[in-house]
Amino acid sequence: MRVNLIFPPYIAPSCVPIGIAYLKSYVERNLKNIYVKTLDLNLEFVDDIVDGKICRLIGKDEIECVNEEILCETAKEIIKNRKLFYNKDLIVDYVAPFFSIMMEYSNHFNSILKLYIEGKIRFDENPIFEYLKEKVKRILDDNPILIGFSTLADSQVNFSISLAKLVKRESDIPVVLGGPAYFNFDLQTLMECFDFIDFIIVKEGEKALLELVKKIIEKDDDYSNVPNLVWRRKGKVVFNQESMIEDLDTLPTPDYSDLELKNYYFPELVLPVSSARNCPWKLCKFCELNAQYGPKYRKRSIDKVIEDLKSLKERYNASNFLITDSEVTSSRLKELSQAIIDSGLKIYFGCYARPTKSLSLDVLKVAYKSGCRFLMLGVESLSDRYLKFSRKGTTRESIIEVIKNSYKSGIKLLCYMLCGIPTHTREELLSDMKEIADLQKRYKIFSVVYCLFCLGKHQEFYREKEKYKIEVIRKTPVFSPVNSKEIYLESWLEYRYPDRGAYDILKDDDSMPELTSLSEAYEKLMKMTEKFELNGSQKNRAFLSTINNFLFETQLLYAKYSENVEVD
Repeated sequence: MRVNLIFPPYIAPSCVPIGIAYLKSYVERNLKNIYVKTLDLNLEFVDDIVDGKICRLIGKDEIECVNEEILCETAKEIIKNRKLFYNKDLIVDYVAPFFSIMMEYSNHFNSILKLYIEGKIRFDENPIFEYLKEKVKRILDDNPILIGFSTLADSQVNFSISLAKLVKRESDIPVVLGGPAYFNFDLQTLMECFDFIDFIIVKEGEKALLELVKKIIEKDDDYSNVPNLVWRRKGKVVFNQESMIEDLDTLPTPDYSDLELKNYYFPELVLPVSSARNCPWKLCKFCELNAQYGPKYRKRSIDKVIEDLKSLKERYNASNFLITDSEVTSSRLKELSQAIIDSGLKIYFGCYARPTKSLSLDVLKVAYKSGCRFLMLGVESLSDRYLKFSRKGTTRESIIEVIKNSYKSGIKLLCYMLCGIPTHTREELLSDMKEIADLQKRYKIFSVVYCLFCLGKHQEFYREKEKYKIEVIRKTPVFSPVNSKEIYLESWLEYRYPDRGAYDILKDDDSMPELTSLSEAYEKLMKMTEKFELNGSQKNRAFLSTINNFLFETQLLYAKYSENVEVD
């Protein structure tokens, strides 16, 4: 018997889907007669764009399609070539336009698929459905007992729901949706409106999928004991009890064997691997991780992590790893790094970290020696008031010290900054931009990424919204089905204060209208960062935008091949 797990378009083609790899290994280990087939339709979608198939499908002029095909093929050759890939001029001249083409077609598909999901167009009213019909045929290969769609990003939602709807046109095979993208959805209304969705798995999926498959094998339609499951009983939507895996050592190593790893968009394979779930800090007032992954921080033992790295290196000839934990603490980074050194593993890796005082030069030197070349730091601000207020657990002094120490150790940095939390002032924002720009030039910070604060119902700021006199104007409507209720996201809420817009700190002068739109605010934020020359010249900003948004995992490779500084 077979279960088919699908990773739908569209997300970066350097993203190897770790979620379905863990689900495959967990279910197959615990059910000996089940084969879980994982299929990355996202990668196929990108390849179909490179081949010119999508251009012709949507009816562009043949000459334009040929020119696009040449550009995309050239960009792919650059991305896959170990020498050409590190030429920033080539990335800007060829890969950046390729990224723009990808976004154009993704947006085109998403707009049509949204109408199809809402019941506003029929299956036969657009040629893209013939393309998707071919994909559905592959999804239905070998008559699986269950089909799952693993959805990591918002940009994949329309694809996953449309494919689920198309699957149910062709068969009565049960369909389950899951993944972080559905965390902030109004799932009650989603299930009420779309009867072609049989199940949704919220939060962790391994135990839920295993128990769901067992029920289907046994032909038992009482799913009340399947953890983390949303389903229907006698026409009513039921939310089962949530349950997380307490002992992460019970998880097997992720299984990427079904995926064509050589076809992903990077010059060297970069595999994702997890060593912990949830956040060890859990106090930041703007964060939703506690709600998404449960209240408890859980770690895989260092011995098991080393086993994972050895196994993945041997099985897939992988030497580059992105550790996907929300934060690797300084003590865990040191312990893991020493274990890698002691094991004799020759690898390179990057991970997320919080710039605390304990992330010392000694820790970073050990990390560098073990192969750590890239850290993604949640800096957020360099204002002590802001950091204390948001309960970040860091200080301006600790952040600057970590930046200096990373420079000395040879580890490259991506620094995340956050604009617009409640009480954030324009003076703090301008001061932050000036200082982080100066630090970037002085200590060669690889990239600084500014993000906008977005209000969501799982944040402490949302629970305290009355305290800050936050008035929610509207939720984000995702779908407006024919003859049904609208379906909303519970994040990306549009809001204002009694006397100003949510993002008025970005206004150039007080005479401008209130600023509550996220898209307008983000545009103004980007213009402000340009004034401070964050990320360098216009060409370098274009390069970093392409790497950060299109080929994210390759940042580790750039850090790995860049010149080291002051390494002892």
